[in-house]
Amino acid sequence: MANWDFYQANINDKIASIYINLDAEEELSPRHVRLFWFFIKLKIERDDGLSHDDEVESLFEFEDQLTAFVCNENLQFVGRITTAGMRQFYFYGTEDANYEELCEVFLRNNNSYLYQYNGKDDPERSQYKNVLYPGPLGFEQIKERRNNA
Repeated sequence: MANWDFYQANINDKIASIYINLDAEEELSPRHVRLFWFFIKLKIERDDGLSHDDEVESLFEFEDQLTAFVCNENLQFVGRITTAGMRQFYFYGTEDANYEELCEVFLRNNNSYLYQYNGKDDPERSQYKNVLYPGPLGFEQIKERRNNA
């Protein structure tokens, strides 16, 4: 069962909001050896590069549509990063996930954002472990928020 949470960090000297399934490593199968990403440019950018309240609903809707369309047993959504005027969605998939084809079909009806998508081999899941997954400060933010909820 997914264990989603969020925290803030610095990535490439920019503030970033990271939303992650903290249990993704245990939920992915050994066949999920490819990293896939889908980036969109924010339409309303705050000075700090994070998402603006006026755009948040359309961003959530886009995310829901994207993940509902592309995710299946061969392709799992593991997290997203919002930073520097971009929202970056990350997935892990199998060799036969057909990610590019899924994106092409999805974009026929969902192309209101400037976008970029691609994938690469990542059998060690380094993007998940070294970029998305929180360090001590990120876990402290999550713990404090959960304790105060």
